Amino acid sequence: MLIDSSSKWVVRPSMLLGGLLLVLVAGYWAFSRAFGYIGYYPVLIGEVALLVGVALAVWSGGLHFPRQISAWLFVFVFLFGLGQIIYSAWFLEQPLLEVIRSFATLYYGLYGFLAYFAARRLLVRLDDQALAWLMPKMAWAVLLGMSISITGFIFLVDYLPYFPQTTVPILTYKPTDAIIPLLFFTVIWVRGYLPPAFMAWILALVAFAAARSRSSLAAYAVGFVLQGPFRARSLWLMVAVFVAVSLLAIFDVRISLGYREISVNQLAANALFFLEPDQAGQLDSTTTQNANWRLAWWTAIWNEAVVNEYYLMGLGWGVNLADHYGFQTVEADTLDVLRNPHNALMGILARGGWVISIAWLLTYATFLVSMVWSLARKHYSYANRTLLIAIFVCTIANLINGATDVYLESPQVAIPHWILIGLGWALMERETRPSHAETSVGLERP
Repeated sequence: MLIDSSSKWVVRPSMLLGGLLLVLVAGYWAFSRAFGYIGYYPVLIGEVALLVGVALAVWSGGLHFPRQISAWLFVFVFLFGLGQIIYSAWFLEQPLLEVIRSFATLYYGLYGFLAYFAARRLLVRLDDQALAWLMPKMAWAVLLGMSISITGFIFLVDYLPYFPQTTVPILTYKPTDAIIPLLFFTVIWVRGYLPPAFMAWILALVAFAAARSRSSLAAYAVGFVLQGPFRARSLWLMVAVFVAVSLLAIFDVRISLGYREISVNQLAANALFFLEPDQAGQLDSTTTQNANWRLAWWTAIWNEAVVNEYYLMGLGWGVNLADHYGFQTVEADTLDVLRNPHNALMGILARGGWVISIAWLLTYATFLVSMVWSLARKHYSYANRTLLIAIFVCTIANLINGATDVYLESPQVAIPHWILIGLGWALMERETRPSHAETSVGLERP
């Protein structure tokens, strides 16, 4: 409880840890990479917060391990990878900073356990009223921050200062980063925890992301379909999308976004790519060019891993994969130099080999299977089930984006991603009595 028997306010470590994680999720979702560069490179907010979070978790005491196969598999992946980075730095004499930067793909997973520790203590207070109180406030903060980021990065980027020792402006925007919170809040809206007016704001931001990125469009569409049986608000959303697209077509609206534009042609090209890539290339040549470039890189990684039998170890965690395979697109010796092959699995395969790659895949497979089984077979409160559904679809959307982008290697994505997974571990363990669970019909709003 917040108040002890002497009626004095008590701030517990688990509350501080939960607050820290909530601020991180909101900050990364609202300001993306710009939030991640708070600090002085290479000591940034994600690494500092991880150390503080571990200290708070230890201070809270009574640590418990998630009763999930996926958690145990991740521990294997982490420990196996830890041995590999020691080998990479000590025996292969690869640059230590590069080794640590590449290993971030795995060590950000520690945030999942911090989220589990905090959620296990704090979820006892989660109910419809608590979620209905929190979600609008969090949505306001995230959507406002995202809107500011879009305005600054797309329209005012030439006037923005940069973070020290970097080429990163103080406002940044990336559609694949933005689409995950938008999908999360869509689920929250559909299930009644946000006022109706929020959907117009969310859809406007989705249009920006979907126009600039095929992956964002696919991730949002798949996540929306997988959230479960359609409700009245789901139908409202589909009608709103139909009306918006119709207006774009009727009035031939074209809103320039620098790299691409919001228009019917652009949205059609992005959607058509998944059905007819050649025809999509006629509408937007960048669709096929980018796809071919990625495929060539992934093929080179796969062939080398097969030929050289990278079972227990790959090239090592300190290797720049863009330089090694000849796909570098950025000037050398800069912070933004390309390192990863726009696919998290291929990056792990190239650096760590087959064993750790397969274990990494099994971690996600078992997590998603556990989520489906729990949602289908267990009894949860409406609030718990809402969060589980949102976490499930956001995890799949993250994997879709991570298959075509430098994504799960980045703190602005990976840290909120693993926090949601940790929350999912805790929520799956909070089964309630059938009499207190959501009915088969469900609720339109709490």
